[in-house]
Amino acid sequence: MNLLALALLAGVLASPAGSAPTSPADQAKAPVVAPAWRVIKSAHFVIRSDAPAATVQAVVDRLEDVHEALRTTFFTDLPVRPVDVLLFANEPDFRSVARPGLVGFYTAGLEEPAGFSDGLIVLHAGGSPTETVSTTAAHELAHHFLQTLSDRVPLWLHEGFAKYVGALEVRGDRVVFDATAPSGAWLQAARPVALERLLAAGPEEFNGPHARAHYLTSWLLLGRLLAPRGMGAAGLQELVVASVRAQSPASHRRSLFSTTERRELQRQIAAAYQTHRAALPSGPTSRDRDKLIVRLQRSQPRQLQVDTLSRSEVDTLCAALRAAAPEQASER
Repeated sequence: MNLLALALLAGVLASPAGSAPTSPADQAKAPVVAPAWRVIKSAHFVIRSDAPAATVQAVVDRLEDVHEALRTTFFTDLPVRPVDVLLFANEPDFRSVARPGLVGFYTAGLEEPAGFSDGLIVLHAGGSPTETVSTTAAHELAHHFLQTLSDRVPLWLHEGFAKYVGALEVRGDRVVFDATAPSGAWLQAARPVALERLLAAGPEEFNGPHARAHYLTSWLLLGRLLAPRGMGAAGLQELVVASVRAQSPASHRRSLFSTTERRELQRQIAAAYQTHRAALPSGPTSRDRDKLIVRLQRSQPRQLQVDTLSRSEVDTLCAALRAAAPEQASER
């Protein structure tokens, strides 16, 4: 089903069947009809949403593009089942399940009665630019792939890779990873932390007063590691395996990088930070030769299956999210 069919279905669901045109006076007295909730299924996603058809289509397109790019580079042998997404148009509904300041988050699993043990991406579409929602969707999908690979991936690797993926650009049939530089607000509010400190960081550091510095450092680190002249896409799973084998922060640091490697990476992170700072306010020009680029094999238009969804099912899912109080991976 294409975008036009989806829009038509949304209109049918939101309007009483067989209703006749009404006068302005009647319209003023008519009750506000809440947006209809729908289940939209694409090739790799199951999206529950009350958002407008155009917004849903844009999110589906970005998620499918990023899914293909990840599956053909970093996760070539990883079986990933259809990914569940909850996309809110209504801000109070979203705020009832999310921490303040978030546009989206990923929870690794909700057991019964919610039944999302494979993970759930939660996004807010209302009031946010479509590109912001698409960027957040890519960020949270990166978390899902890593979580599927291992539930013991350290936080710096989770957040660094998610920021790296969230910074991609889709240019026609190409995906350019890490194409967007950190914003001026980020660069002015935070400086990179020491690599030793980053590799030992936990939730307190990534959610505390120095959170932005840790996110920034992990992002810059993954950009250096995954560049074509670094370990590249093939090295990500090796990095994950080495990181989950470590039994302590000290062994974690030793098993990943030698002292010489840590010093060189710290130098590269500092240099990248200074390059970004020097290019403010417009930001540095992306050099594609330093980026991983994937050519998509997608078919258009994407086929979508649309079904109705009761508000009670949504309320049950929201209650499960509030009760679980999951660690919410943020797009800061």
